[in-house]
Amino acid sequence: GEHAEYGHANEWHEKWGEEWPREGGPNGAFKWFDRWANTHGEGARKWGESWEEKHGLYAPDGLAARRMGEAWEADCWGNETYKKGWGESHFDGGVHKYGGDSRGAGWDVTEGSGEHPWYEGRPHHGGWQGALNHSPFLLGVERRGDRLRDATGSGGGGWDAL
Repeated sequence: GEHAEYGHANEWHEKWGEEWPREGGPNGAFKWFDRWANTHGEGARKWGESWEEKHGLYAPDGLAARRMGEAWEADCWGNETYKKGWGESHFDGGVHKYGGDSRGAGWDVTEGSGEHPWYEGRPHHGGWQGALNHSPFLLGVERRGDRLRDATGSGGGGWDAL
């Protein structure tokens, strides 16, 4: 409808990604996620969240891992109405957890006991070849740009249209 219920949206957007080290290299993983949505009409709102995780090879500053994220809300004019940010820095012997929000809540603690985050050090699907072995139909999926072309081969935008 024109006015989405609270917690629902007229538009959703999501992006995510993963990066892995080369085969035979050190373990690591870099994962990220970004989601945002908005409603239309009277009382329109926008909100979103994003996070990233860097483990092993991708972790900065000699850390075992770092996780960071944020969540936010805004009114229809883009004025921020709420924001929360958080992070975790994992190191040998513990984890530093920190964050805060625009309403004044905050935390900054370091916990010991050698807590280390669990992560896949290698893609669990066996890399490109493993993905193809699991789902051989992938190579037969028509690329979006190819679907946009007409019978004469013109039109569409190729991969740039994605």
